[in-house]
Amino acid sequence: MIKAQNRIRDLEALLARVGNAVGHERIEQARAALAHGDYSVADALFADIEARAELEVQSAANAVYGRGEVAEAEVRWSDAAVFYRKAARLDPSFRTLSKAHEFTYWIGDYERALMLGQELVDVAQEEGDMANLASAKNHHAVTLHALQRLDEAERLSRDALQTAGKSIGETHPDFADYTNNLGSIVEARGFLSTAETLY
Repeated sequence: MIKAQNRIRDLEALLARVGNAVGHERIEQARAALAHGDYSVADALFADIEARAELEVQSAANAVYGRGEVAEAEVRWSDAAVFYRKAARLDPSFRTLSKAHEFTYWIGDYERALMLGQELVDVAQEEGDMANLASAKNHHAVTLHALQRLDEAERLSRDALQTAGKSIGETHPDFADYTNNLGSIVEARGFLSTAETLY
């Protein structure tokens, strides 16, 4: 009983803090329902607030992404990297993470690009888009290469190539890019004849 009363008190305090966002009348309805042990009104109210907040976050992400595109067009790549990373924090989608990784890599911040690359691979796996997964693995392998983690880079690059073969096919220009990148990694490992074949 005391636990339930404490929960209701906590919910009422939370309702008071969000009062301006939803209006006094809805708050009072939720409080009255809570007094009778009915949590559904408070739940619906919090769901409305959550939905509004998600829209605001998405709007902010789109605006910051737009600033990244402007910086990219003006060849301010450091600024573009910052904006795209901010957009990716607000909306960690394949699109935003891909741009954040790309520009972070281009400005030479390989450690941060490595983290973004892993996030990109994870998102692509969750989404189940095999072409995006191949792209993410390829980009992540390129970053591993830049960091001289050549064994990992080669394994991931080969995996990207295999995934690309199944999703976009071997005649797609991206497949040629991924093959070239694998060649570069293999060359860095000293396997020149294999690298030549891939090139």
